[in-house]
Amino acid sequence: MDDTRHPVSRRGLLVGTTVVSALTLSVPAGGPARANPSTGPSGELVTRDRIAAARTRRPGGGPAPLRYTPDFHERLTEWLRFWWANTPRRWVTPLEVVAETTADGRALLLTGISHLHRGRAEDGFDARRPDPAYWATLSSLHHHFPVVRPEPAAGRVRVEDGVSGFTNSAEQVDFAVHACRAVWGYSATTTDNWPEYGDRALRRAAQQVEVRTRAGWAAFTRATVRLGLGTESY
Repeated sequence: MDDTRHPVSRRGLLVGTTVVSALTLSVPAGGPARANPSTGPSGELVTRDRIAAARTRRPGGGPAPLRYTPDFHERLTEWLRFWWANTPRRWVTPLEVVAETTADGRALLLTGISHLHRGRAEDGFDARRPDPAYWATLSSLHHHFPVVRPEPAAGRVRVEDGVSGFTNSAEQVDFAVHACRAVWGYSATTTDNWPEYGDRALRRAAQQVEVRTRAGWAAFTRATVRLGLGTESY
């Protein structure tokens, strides 16, 4: 099944190759709302009340701006556009990102993402519920960031700024094991044999690359997003 994304006329999206997608998502006129319109000198934090077109809200509170390094906010915008471009057609529009940022503006503590469906807000991601959509969303984060660390006791996922790519870190291996089990259905996956099952997943997605490469990791994380969100069946 290819339930891919909304036509370009509906989203203003430019979908790239099957390995890495370059995407743009329509935002309100004038771009994301900015509480602080100036990025200032290098290293200064910026205040934003949106990531891409989605409002930010603190856990347990109402809509609120968050503070980021400029580069990190740009990366988060690219990530949310990518996540949204790979969600099912029936999801109408991203609504809110529930999160906080750390004091240095270099990490996002993500709790949830909601979207509109038939006029009602629904969860697209809930950090307290490790279902296929959870692992798909973590996959989208691994596609864009070097450190993605679930914090189940706090009901959130920590995302740190930096250049994406395969590093064989403990966080990446743990994610890959869970993704192979929960999303791809390979229940025998372990920390020792996960590359075998990761490569098997890539063959199913018609990708002739190895998961333990930069191109392979990008392809694996993208395919996992689509399978976990039900956009593709492979």
